[in-house]
Amino acid sequence: MFNWLKKIFSRKTESVASMPIKEEPKRLEKPCRTCGKPIFYDPSWEHIPNYCKECKRKYQDEHSIPKIMKRKCLDYGGKGYAYEAAHAYFDYLFNQKGIRRIYAYTEDYNVPSQRLCERLGMRREGLFLDFVSFINNPDGTPHYENTVQYAILKREWK
Repeated sequence: MFNWLKKIFSRKTESVASMPIKEEPKRLEKPCRTCGKPIFYDPSWEHIPNYCKECKRKYQDEHSIPKIMKRKCLDYGGKGYAYEAAHAYFDYLFNQKGIRRIYAYTEDYNVPSQRLCERLGMRREGLFLDFVSFINNPDGTPHYENTVQYAILKREWK
């Protein structure tokens, strides 16, 4: 009648003492540079945080610089739609959101994007040689591209 109970209690059980103990990951603590709250981190991390999540989020909200992402649509290229859209967006960011600076990156061979930036009143700030790689060469090595940076400040906006 209670055979199932006998089976349970007759099983050989492993002693808790013989089980391997999992080591807790080493965690260190340091204060947030802004508010002083403790920040817990693992010393093996590549980047050690200096700010708590709340302070980092608040800083990013107050100082974020929006990046304009665009993709060229072959059916609509050269008709001024990108200029109209970007102009309206810049106007909104500068006048409604209070953004201080907008910047854009484009490859050095992308002349239409460079013309768009210049038409919007952005100034060419620099050329980064072998700046970034999104694809690999046939031999597997990264293919770096030259990148042009444009920017405009709120006070420069028309």
